Amino acid sequence: MIKLVVKWVTPGLITVLGGAALAATISGANAASDGDARTIAAPATLELAQAGSIVTVQSPMISDYWMSATRQSGGVIVFDGYAPDDATRKRLSETEGADTNFLKLGRGAPENYQAAVDFGLAILARLSEGRFALDGQNVTLAGVARSSADYTALSELIAAGSPQGLLLARNEIQAPPAAPYLLSATKTADGSVALTGMLPNVAAKASLAVAEGNPSVAAVTYASGEPDDLIVSATTALGLLKWLDTGTAAFNGTDWTVSGTAATAAAKTAIEAAFTTRRLSASGWTLNVDVAAAANPPPKTKPAATVTEPAVEPDTTKPLPLPAETTPAEPKPVEPVAKPEPSELTPPVAAPEVTKPPVTEPVTAKVDPAYTFAASRGAGGAVTLSGQLPADPALRFFGVITGAPTTGVTIAVGAPDDFIINAETGIRGLMELENGQLSFATGKWSLSGKAQTNAARDAVMASVAALPAGASWTLNISAPPPLDACQASVAEFSTRNAILFQSGAAVLAPESSAPLDELAGYLALCPAADVDIEGHTDADGDDQLNLALSVARAEAVIDALIARKIAPERLYAVGYGESQPIADNDTSAGKRLNRRIVIKVLEHHVD
Repeated sequence: MIKLVVKWVTPGLITVLGGAALAATISGANAASDGDARTIAAPATLELAQAGSIVTVQSPMISDYWMSATRQSGGVIVFDGYAPDDATRKRLSETEGADTNFLKLGRGAPENYQAAVDFGLAILARLSEGRFALDGQNVTLAGVARSSADYTALSELIAAGSPQGLLLARNEIQAPPAAPYLLSATKTADGSVALTGMLPNVAAKASLAVAEGNPSVAAVTYASGEPDDLIVSATTALGLLKWLDTGTAAFNGTDWTVSGTAATAAAKTAIEAAFTTRRLSASGWTLNVDVAAAANPPPKTKPAATVTEPAVEPDTTKPLPLPAETTPAEPKPVEPVAKPEPSELTPPVAAPEVTKPPVTEPVTAKVDPAYTFAASRGAGGAVTLSGQLPADPALRFFGVITGAPTTGVTIAVGAPDDFIINAETGIRGLMELENGQLSFATGKWSLSGKAQTNAARDAVMASVAALPAGASWTLNISAPPPLDACQASVAEFSTRNAILFQSGAAVLAPESSAPLDELAGYLALCPAADVDIEGHTDADGDDQLNLALSVARAEAVIDALIARKIAPERLYAVGYGESQPIADNDTSAGKRLNRRIVIKVLEHHVD
């Protein structure tokens, strides 16, 4: 019996060992003899012609061709999937830190396999850890850049496009993490605004570059670890800087601080109103603004007159001096020269008449009287934009701050010079209204709608009044009745869950003092309304004890409000214990949400 043993000698080769010459055909999934057999992954059909010879075997055809390279935190790059030939696999193994033990050989690689791998390795070279994957024609990228400079280079590389024929299906590359996360905007006396600090990605940088003041973003670096609302908060901060001559809005990783100098008292009032309307203080923001001192112009002085002394004529009545040691001759009498009368003097030469150059009026773009723009906000908060805007950056910016589609707006010339500042102020005012309409037509601006609170209405009115053309606006903003305003303010306050207690007790935490002051201020706006103070707990512990705790905490809040001059007959303590959860009690986050005080303002209490 002839024994046939087939084994891999090197990828793509097999050795056939036998005692005599033979011809065999190997096909299917196995190669086996009728004696001892060793199973192998079968190549394509192959003729074996001579015992002991080495013949070339093609790699298997792979229908779902893929390859990946993963850079681990220690620097090792693990290759997985398939390579088209041994030369390619050997070349990849020479990459610094490469581990190709998982990389198999297979036919069916896409034509641009090599270009894709080179692209992926160029990406991995700038990552501290990450992964490149090729699946057919699709490329996916993920990981963390080594530095801000590496992230910038990666962004430029990716923006240039993946190799021809490949599709970048997903890009999840992040900038390196940073803590604390810092960002600031500084406005100088010439009106320019510059951002410094950190931003998470190129899209965020582009978004802020067209925000209020068109800030310079050249000094910004890239870092991850930003708060979720960083771009929204930064846009708000830039909007506040417009009221200042000079100032800074700075984020220290936790809170925002806006400080600086306003040109007028009206501008200071406007920024304070905007700060209050947005309830920024409750979100940890700080405002510190002064009014610029009036400059004392130097006194005007007339230039000193230029006095020209008349030329002194020589006195011809006196003899000229003679040289020393010379005996003068007897002088002959000289008739004195009579001085001319003033009327005989040569008349003074009149100063030449100065001809002023003609004044050239500045050339300005012609204003289109038919230029229109409109923005409306419905009761649900959705905004619709329509009409015309002068530039694409303004279109994108207004789309960002309103969240509205911009398909109804066209770019057109013919807007007045002060169009953008008026449009932005109007849109920001519109966003503070429950519903309303902003319109520009026939050269006039108008804003109408309903404010949620009197404070919101006053803030919008103040922001428009501070505009250079504010007096020409038509404003029709209604404030809600006192009860509605009170209910809206208190409802928003309740959502913040700002009243805190010591753990397991009905003792108010010290940090609850400021929120209680705020709540008392809202309740003072509707002195005839009744107020339910509802206490809620999580599900830990006995349900009856939780019910008693919820009532005791509601009563503690009532005591604090009475101390703040709220009439006790208006206040009702209601305890629900654990019976009305708003989140899952199986997680610590859910329990934290369930432990809450809810305040409801009622026209009349219902027992």
